[in-house]
Amino acid sequence: MSDMDSVMTALEGWRAELAALRLEVAALREEVAPQEARTVPTVAAFVPEALAACSRATRTVYAPALEWAAVRIGDRSLDAITGQDLAVLVQQRIIEASADRRARDGRGAGEHLVGALRLLYHQAVLAGHVAVSPAADLHRPRRPRSTRRDLEATELAELFEVAVATSNDPALDELILWIARETAARRGGLLSLRVQDLDPRRGAVHLVEKNGDERDVPASCELVAALDSHARDRGARDPEDRVLRYSDGHPLTRRRIERLFARVHAELPWAAALGVSMHWIRHTTITDIERVAGIRVARAYAGHAPAEVTDRYTHVSWADLVEAHRRVFGGDGDA
Repeated sequence: MSDMDSVMTALEGWRAELAALRLEVAALREEVAPQEARTVPTVAAFVPEALAACSRATRTVYAPALEWAAVRIGDRSLDAITGQDLAVLVQQRIIEASADRRARDGRGAGEHLVGALRLLYHQAVLAGHVAVSPAADLHRPRRPRSTRRDLEATELAELFEVAVATSNDPALDELILWIARETAARRGGLLSLRVQDLDPRRGAVHLVEKNGDERDVPASCELVAALDSHARDRGARDPEDRVLRYSDGHPLTRRRIERLFARVHAELPWAAALGVSMHWIRHTTITDIERVAGIRVARAYAGHAPAEVTDRYTHVSWADLVEAHRRVFGGDGDA
């Protein structure tokens, strides 16, 4: 075979190999095309999915912040948003919240949004919509030194008096403040209280609060009886039914508590200046417990985690909590 024939034979072989390679590339493109065509959802479309993957307590905490974010960047796809975009969004939230006197400087709202955005993008990574979370490097705004303190007895009495006097449902608002004062319940624990959480035999209520943390707290027999009567008079029939209810029988919402303190602020300039909220009552109760029983009992009463290693070995007993409650609120108690 001549040199020319060898070259022609080699060329034919190369052409055949190239044609086969083109067929393989075309096949690969057909296989990859459906994946490339997959669309990444928008923020607004993914928020319900992200919340549905969380616990009820987590949804309650972060849903308002994510709904706020969805209004502002909801039409953008998850993978089109950068960390800088989210940082600007947090600053916008701080500025808007700072206009509300109850929010003070708005940093708490900004901190809350950071947590919500981290949750959103954590779920987006798990779902395969983005490879890396742009919220991972967001910094929580540094909180200023808290001005919260325990309320004086005269201030607490004035708060109760105004809240009841300006109410369209005095019995309900008095009960809200009463249980907050005795149990140091957070707002979430108060709203989630169920009929089965009332224990008249022990003189206790069972609270389920943020992050699903649960605890039993002493309560006077009068308070437990009043809560049970209130629930049943307003339509609670099953053990799982909520205790606190509007006059029409619907379970209480956070809006009732917000409006209660808005009325207090309108009538009491000192309360408005301080930004008094439900948490101030909790702060007052825990301070009172600490004064009569010490920091370990106060920490347990508040539902806080042990601060020292030794605290994990020297547990505060139910009797300790009952005795502290008795010394602050009176009554015989039941250990």
